[in-house]
Amino acid sequence: QVTDKKTGEGMPFAELQLWQDNVVVTSTVSNLDGYYQFGLLESGSYTLKFAYVGYDPKVEDILIEEREITNHSLTVSESSILIIYDTVPATRVESKGGE
Repeated sequence: QVTDKKTGEGMPFAELQLWQDNVVVTSTVSNLDGYYQFGLLESGSYTLKFAYVGYDPKVEDILIEEREITNHSLTVSESSILIIYDTVPATRVESKGGE
């Protein structure tokens, strides 16, 4: 389960990726309660990457054992980075045919 460090609540729709040897093996999105699941995986070492708008990204190494169910919980923190959006004005210029 992915949970918010401050509130302890599950994080819905968090993006999670499993990497191995610098290649994405699989990815998923957490459910409404923050729970996530990957399909069957070969045993081995993986890197779990978490992303969620407004939260610090998180990367953790996990080990998948042969013929075992692996439970891995993530506790994540809100980002301290402030993103400022700005509007850029634009004008459409019509072209005249043949020019």
